[in-house]
Amino acid sequence: MPRTRNSAWRNTYQDDNCLIRPIRMLGWTSVLNAHPGKLGPHTHDECWETCYIVRGRVDWWAGDQAYKVTGGHVYITRPDETHGGVDAALHPCEIYWLILKLPVRGALSGTTIKQTRRLIHALKTLRTRTYPVSQHVHDCFRRMLHEHRMPNADSELVCQTLLLQLLVQIARDHDAFVDGDRRHSEPTDPKVRNTIKQIDADLVGVPTLTALAKRVGLTSSALRQRFTQQTGLSPADYITLRRIDEAARLLRETKLTITQIAFKVGFSSSQYFATAFKRRTGMSPLNYRTNHKGD
Repeated sequence: MPRTRNSAWRNTYQDDNCLIRPIRMLGWTSVLNAHPGKLGPHTHDECWETCYIVRGRVDWWAGDQAYKVTGGHVYITRPDETHGGVDAALHPCEIYWLILKLPVRGALSGTTIKQTRRLIHALKTLRTRTYPVSQHVHDCFRRMLHEHRMPNADSELVCQTLLLQLLVQIARDHDAFVDGDRRHSEPTDPKVRNTIKQIDADLVGVPTLTALAKRVGLTSSALRQRFTQQTGLSPADYITLRRIDEAARLLRETKLTITQIAFKVGFSSSQYFATAFKRRTGMSPLNYRTNHKGD
């Protein structure tokens, strides 16, 4: 599991190194700082890609639409569909990804042709490419990667079973999301929603975690745990991310100086702001403003 100079861990299996034929690539990575230029425009020939975000937030695009994808969500791209990272960056996150070439005529191992066609139809008719999913999706990814890391005589069969479970689960979770109570991807926990509202209301004067927890009737540790489970971000990371989002907007839309923007969104110094901004976006605030002139 190599670590790069840019504070990232990565574990990838591709083509002949994958245990079962439908899988063209299976991987996991944990990125602490943005990697500029790692996710430029690309396609996967005749292959579906499913990414599961464990923690953090990625800013990706497909076609002419951008998506902010947080922990606990999947992001799905279709065969031959051009997609990439906003500003071509891989943002700080922990993610799994799976690239599949599904059969055109035959059946997936362990299914009938009719069952395979139903799974492919479910993918083709998704009404949204990103949505929250159950813990079972995370478990399927984690277990498939474990079988690749430590293969034995049963690993191929286990991966075939896990792949089918994964495809069925993402289809079920999609239906639950678009047809059920979770029509919006906001947290389901009212205490977490309340905390987010308090943070978003005043990015400069955000209360301490202790104060936020007291307002919603939780201990600091309980709020931190619930918040992270629901959003894929700790409260502190969410605050920083929201401040950077607002700073990016001000860099694009105003002529305020970088120092003015830093204080306006709640950073204690322009130096700290510049460091946090580059860690998130892969660019300095000045380079970001230059690259986004006219946006």
